[in-house]
Amino acid sequence: MEKVKVVIYNSKNAVLATVYTDADGYYMYAYKHTAKSATYTVKLPAHGKSTPVTVKANGFAAVDFEVP
Repeated sequence: MEKVKVVIYNSKNAVLATVYTDADGYYMYAYKHTAKSATYTVKLPAHGKSTPVTVKANGFAAVDFEVP
């Protein structure tokens, strides 16, 4: 699904980034987390979906959603 809004919140619940899916339904946000482990939240506001994800220093996370 193209142009689905994806909002990424940092551990303090402030918006870190807003990105949109491409024609294949993929999205990506490059961000280097360098502190201790932290939990971020990734949301699809238009679809009422949300998931927390814990990121370790210099790590990465893959977050998938299924959208009807």
